[in-house]
Amino acid sequence: MNTTILALLAAALSSPTAPPAPPDLRIVTSLTTYAAITREIVGDRAVVTSIAEGDEDPHFVQPRPSFVPALRDADLFVCEATLLRGELDGQPRGHLSLDEALEAFESSGAKRLLVTHRPCELPTPEEYQLAYDGLELDV
Repeated sequence: MNTTILALLAAALSSPTAPPAPPDLRIVTSLTTYAAITREIVGDRAVVTSIAEGDEDPHFVQPRPSFVPALRDADLFVCEATLLRGELDGQPRGHLSLDEALEAFESSGAKRLLVTHRPCELPTPEEYQLAYDGLELDV
């Protein structure tokens, strides 16, 4: 699954003919691994941050109010949304639900949401963009 996400981010955020992004382009990811991959792809064309911190285990990133200011006015939020409902996850929390990802996104003023790590059997409303292999994004 992680290999699929890595390939997806590489395909989604890179283009050999793309013009340089404005220096104020902001991309926020839910996990540090997504941020590291994104930085490798976009280089100095964007500022990339993560709502997870340091080497925090991605299976223990818990939803918290600090997510909203970290996302404020981001151009793109790349967020995993593995769970059907947050309360179904054990303690400590390991993943976000789509509702939690949407709440952070809609409260933040971020311009665009890309949902990753979403099992195909779980519903995703059509108005939200779901990542898939080969996806290319203009940011």
